[in-house]
Amino acid sequence: MKRLLVLALFTAATAALAADGAKPFIGSWALTLPGGGAGWLGVEEKDGALKGSILWGGGSVLPVTTVKVDGDTLIVTRVSAPPKKAVKGKESAGPETETIKAKLDGDNMSLTTERQRGEGKVFGQASFTGKRIPPLPAKPDLSKVKFGEPIKLFNGENLDGWKLVEPKADNGWSVKDGVLSNDPKQEKGQPAKHYGNLRTVQEFEDFNLKLETNVPKGGNSGIYLRGIYEIQVADSFGRKLDSHNMGAVYSRIFPTEAA
Repeated sequence: MKRLLVLALFTAATAALAADGAKPFIGSWALTLPGGGAGWLGVEEKDGALKGSILWGGGSVLPVTTVKVDGDTLIVTRVSAPPKKAVKGKESAGPETETIKAKLDGDNMSLTTERQRGEGKVFGQASFTGKRIPPLPAKPDLSKVKFGEPIKLFNGENLDGWKLVEPKADNGWSVKDGVLSNDPKQEKGQPAKHYGNLRTVQEFEDFNLKLETNVPKGGNSGIYLRGIYEIQVADSFGRKLDSHNMGAVYSRIFPTEAA
């Protein structure tokens, strides 16, 4: 009985120490990804275990496979399924595992990432940074908010005031009849072109953004706020309300109507 009791106490103490070691990592973290893109990492303790979710540059917030703390290091793994179609003449490489390690310096985070395919080859090694996101302030009284003079982002004539997010990417953007359009054409028999997204040259703090869109049948696009939160622009009229439809904050907040 004594041996069992000692073992039980030791197990409980170990779990408590692990939980204490995890506490500094729990919360939301804004990531500056390799290459300068924006990302997000969430760590929480649920039912006695660590859970995590991540937004890697865009798209949906996705759960990670495992989260644990080893000493002063947070270790996050993401396992992706192998491609459904194997490349002709090559065997499937199997699932891909990404391992992200993070250490803290106060509210700042230093991270590394590396990937490994089924055969064990390590690639995609990079370093990047994170910063703790403070709690949301109280909801403002919008009737008392005062905005400055409106700034027209698009002049209806050219791309002045805009630039590619990735300067070396191909540009499919143009202006015709007062409309800013994207036509990312691919040439048959030629290597695929990588077309880039546009961003404003000017940067803003608090703002109220108003815009008009014209979505073709089957169209799917979006407007990123601060490079991370996507307002969905898509041909989804008439569908059931969903966080991936027109007007949604993608994968986060439902639109108020099927626009």
